[in-house]
Amino acid sequence: MQQPESQRLYKLRSRSAEFPHMRIKGNWRLRRFFVRGLAKAAKEALWMLLAFNFSPWMWIERRHRTAHA
Repeated sequence: MQQPESQRLYKLRSRSAEFPHMRIKGNWRLRRFFVRGLAKAAKEALWMLLAFNFSPWMWIERRHRTAHA
């Protein structure tokens, strides 16, 4: 972390990795897996990430509908 390149990469990580982590754990309160086993936990994580990626589209769609209603 003492190299400038390492610090730059860490700043990039905070933008791309920390926000989804905060949103899933903090706002959605999904703090632990509800299944056992690596394969099942990976599937559950995939569903969480799909929901995270889908949620902005739903927000935009909802705003669009209320504006044109």
